[in-house]
Amino acid sequence: MYNSTVISRFVMDDGGQIQQLTWLESTKSWFLFWSQPKTQCEVYAYCGAFGSCNAKSQPYCHCPRGFKPKSTGDWYSEVFSGGCERATNLQCGNSSVVNGKSDRFFPSYNMKLPADAQ
Repeated sequence: MYNSTVISRFVMDDGGQIQQLTWLESTKSWFLFWSQPKTQCEVYAYCGAFGSCNAKSQPYCHCPRGFKPKSTGDWYSEVFSGGCERATNLQCGNSSVVNGKSDRFFPSYNMKLPADAQ
């Protein structure tokens, strides 16, 4: 720091975000000066496998149609890293249609895939 009277600290929170906080003597509290990534949705795998993140919703994470939280208790505690799992088993490999239903894909709009998506 250029000014030795400024108290500052770097932390990584439990969500994977690096933050620089500066102590404000006037309010006796820490002020978030800088953070990376800017939003929780930019933290790698924040919502876990098959989870979807939306920075404009609360909570940020949700499971897409046909999926459910892998650990409901964790999701209620806003710990999303366990991700989502299929709500029902796939019918692939079955030569017959079960209950008149077969597997299909649902469209997902405005989605960004991971950098190493395969």
